[in-house]
Amino acid sequence: MFRSVSYTTFAQQALLILLTVWPLIFFAQSREIPFQHITLGRGQDVNMVYEILQDKQGFIWFGTFNGLVRYDGYRFRHWPYDPETRHPLKGKRVNGLLESPSGKIWILSGQMLLSYDPRLDTFYTVDNLGGDSLIRYRNSRYNEVFLQDSSGDLWLRSQRGLFRVREKQEGGQAFEVKHYQHSPGDSSSLSSNVVNALLYDSRHRLWIGAENGFNFFDRENGRMVRLTHGCNAAVSSLCEMASGEIWIGTRQAGLWVYDPEKNTFSNYLPADGREAKNALSIAGKWVKQIVRDGKGNLWLLAGSAETQVVALQRFAPDSGRFDSYFEPFPPTGLSKNSVAQMFVGGDGLLWVATGLGLKRFDPYREVFADIRQREPYLKDWSLHYSFYESPGGNLWIGTVSRGVLKYAPSTDKFRFYPPPDFGGKNIYRNLIKSLYEDSHGYLWRRTAAGTFRYAFDKNDELQETAHFPFYAGNFFEDSSGRLWMGNKDGVTGFNLEAEELLPSSVLPNSGGLDNFGMEDREGWFWSASWGKGLKRYNPSTGEVVQYLHEPGNPHSIGSNNITPVMLEDVEGNLWFNGVNGLKKYDLATGHFTNYLKGVETVYSIWGSDSILWATTSGRGLYRFNIHTGESQCYSPQNGFPTIRPITPFQDTQGNLWMSSDVGVIRFDPVTETAQVFDESDGLPGVVFSYGSCQRENGEFFFPLWEGGFIRFHPDSLRSDTILPRPAIVEFQLSNQPVEIGAEGSPLSHAIWATEHLVLKHNQNNFTLGFTAFHYAAPAQNQFLYKMEGIDAAWIDPGSQRSVNFAGLAPGKYTFRLKAANHDGLWSEPVALRITILPPWWAAWWAYGLYALLIAGLLYTYYRLQLRRRLAEAEAQRLREQFANHGWFRLMQNGQLQFHDEFLKKLNRALEENYADENFDIPQLSEAMHLSRAQLYRKVKNLTGKPVGQVLRSYRMRRARALLETTDLSVSQVAVEVGFKHLPHFSRSFQQEFGVKPSEMRK
Repeated sequence: MFRSVSYTTFAQQALLILLTVWPLIFFAQSREIPFQHITLGRGQDVNMVYEILQDKQGFIWFGTFNGLVRYDGYRFRHWPYDPETRHPLKGKRVNGLLESPSGKIWILSGQMLLSYDPRLDTFYTVDNLGGDSLIRYRNSRYNEVFLQDSSGDLWLRSQRGLFRVREKQEGGQAFEVKHYQHSPGDSSSLSSNVVNALLYDSRHRLWIGAENGFNFFDRENGRMVRLTHGCNAAVSSLCEMASGEIWIGTRQAGLWVYDPEKNTFSNYLPADGREAKNALSIAGKWVKQIVRDGKGNLWLLAGSAETQVVALQRFAPDSGRFDSYFEPFPPTGLSKNSVAQMFVGGDGLLWVATGLGLKRFDPYREVFADIRQREPYLKDWSLHYSFYESPGGNLWIGTVSRGVLKYAPSTDKFRFYPPPDFGGKNIYRNLIKSLYEDSHGYLWRRTAAGTFRYAFDKNDELQETAHFPFYAGNFFEDSSGRLWMGNKDGVTGFNLEAEELLPSSVLPNSGGLDNFGMEDREGWFWSASWGKGLKRYNPSTGEVVQYLHEPGNPHSIGSNNITPVMLEDVEGNLWFNGVNGLKKYDLATGHFTNYLKGVETVYSIWGSDSILWATTSGRGLYRFNIHTGESQCYSPQNGFPTIRPITPFQDTQGNLWMSSDVGVIRFDPVTETAQVFDESDGLPGVVFSYGSCQRENGEFFFPLWEGGFIRFHPDSLRSDTILPRPAIVEFQLSNQPVEIGAEGSPLSHAIWATEHLVLKHNQNNFTLGFTAFHYAAPAQNQFLYKMEGIDAAWIDPGSQRSVNFAGLAPGKYTFRLKAANHDGLWSEPVALRITILPPWWAAWWAYGLYALLIAGLLYTYYRLQLRRRLAEAEAQRLREQFANHGWFRLMQNGQLQFHDEFLKKLNRALEENYADENFDIPQLSEAMHLSRAQLYRKVKNLTGKPVGQVLRSYRMRRARALLETTDLSVSQVAVEVGFKHLPHFSRSFQQEFGVKPSEMRK
């Protein structure tokens, strides 16, 4: 397999295609280290950071020149200082932050000590500590250095000594303050009142860096111990290593290391002499700050205390090497005039605060080495590049016009050979692949003045040993140790052992063989061209065979545009790339078979199980089975990140690696998944050019479109195993923020500290904002959520980090959220239980009342119906009795059973008024205290007769009784029962009894 790639005519045409298809202009970026820049907000004040803290929840806090800022990876919350209002901050500048074991944040602001409870979103002022107010020490320069030990004591440094603040458990003042100072003649006191640095180590020991030395606090005896046998300089910073060693930065004495177990000191100072500037030593005697990243490297701000200019340096304890960055601080790195602050979070990431914002660096992802960092002149180099790795392991890198680089793996150094001056002209111009190192260590170069052979002197300088007047387009060393140089006129052979040209080696009329690709198993050389097909050359006989596309001949090559990348399979068949797909040449038959017709394949490599992988110029990546002819295309349509992958290589794990126009791609053929590495992973750019290299040790060199190239080994790229911590960090009702603890607020604590959220029925339109506490590449974190009770499956919100729920019905829900880091490692889900209460008229007790009311109404209805039915039955019985016996007799005989009160009342009214000739229905209604309708309905229901007929019947039965029991005349009887007219009385009597009144006495 050939591991070096370069192009002549094909590369020029490919470049033309790229410039046509990609109408973009990419600018080179000046990057010294893959920092990610973050601004905290608008204005310079908020971007001047003095202190950084990451709390247990995962939030990162920044103390700035204008207040306090909290960051969750996506959102910033700012508490600015406003002297016109009752602001919780007591000063504009926040220069001290610390988290207590209970989760509260201690803040130093305006020489005041504050406490902030994130769960309640409440500030507390600790303005009086046991009667010893901090205000009196306004000039004591309380600043960014204070800490809390395992017992809960706060330690604050100042220029007037060290203060311990202890919260009292009972009685008296809330705090107790103890002041530790230097006392002349007392060796158990501080060595100086000016305390610059504090460190509470993993073994619960307190170390104090003072103006004139290093101190240790003996907790058991309550006294200070001065370590005077080592570092006695002004200590400016302290840091503990995993081994327990204490690293001490000083103002004028460099970097010190103290071993507590051995009680010994050692010292690092800047290198002296002329080579000091280039020496990999500490940048100066002033070490302003020291931190340790997740990989165990030390980061220093080191330089000169007099000039106040420092460099960012990284120190690897294993190698003892200091690497410097941003020296002095340029605008593209750190601000030269800023107060820099470094911080390492729980995930091992390095944060550097500057006057221009924040710089974040992931030491785990620093595998893409930008060669321009080591070789600044490469910043101006433009594509193309050609790479060649010699049998001795040297890597040669040629350019169009800038010269040649030689990389020696044994020394890990690059050597630059600029182009020689040839009559005022650059003889390398437009010569891409123009160099070759043979197996004897000689370097061959093609120039406009011919072909040169060079050797190296003791200083690694090139010395010309031979010059040939012909123009060598390509170099190829065969299996016999002979060097062949192809050109547009023929082929020239050179005997490396005898160091002489082969006899009759210049073969004219061969048609040109200036783009050798390979030597097949029969010893023939193959040369590809863009426009002239393929040529096959026999070095023994000088025979040249050319293969061109023949329209109508299916056994001819499918196109005359062929790339110089050629492969030979186990059966001896040759495979070629170019326009109109893959081409296979059968040595036995001499026929070509064309596959993937209509596709332009650029580069191919072998996979496993007779699989060939091919990149294309606009179709994506192809997987091709050479036995079955089956192919699979990977493009953005099925999840592959681009249609323009460039050169694929395969690592020892079987993964494919390729550069592209979107970054570096790692493709897993087993899972058929691709992972893209971009600027968030440390790449200086994401658009790459043609011409790449994979060294024998597996290391990759990929050229950037904007100039320069990157170098990395795939084994150095490890998946990020740090799980993200998903959290719900924002809650809004009807798109409005909710204040914690306010009247009517459903939040008694911050939403991220809430396990169960209870909402009213009219609070069912709300928004949940979420984050993942994983800061390596927040933009690449992924989320899935599910609202149990609504969603049956997990939902991908895409780039959104919030979700709105509107019109949820009363009930119980559970919102679950999980997150994945930039390498696709998923966390366990977190849950928020949500209960939406029904309105009072839909509450359970309301439904109980509704049930009782309905039951009462039904019972009342039942009772009414029962009474009605009973009344109807009684009325029917009375009607039957009235029909059989007459109601008058029933009343007279006292046989009334039901409704007797009404009938008795009716009987009394009739009894008292029947003789009144004017007594009629209206008067009867009035006597009964009923309306005429009520009287009519009541009498009708009980007797079955109209009320007028009942009145008349009563009078007639009274008249009959008088006729039967008295001697009154008919006329007198008529008057007695209220009749004026005798004829009317007689008709009524006859209608009632069927006989005339006069006939009753006969």
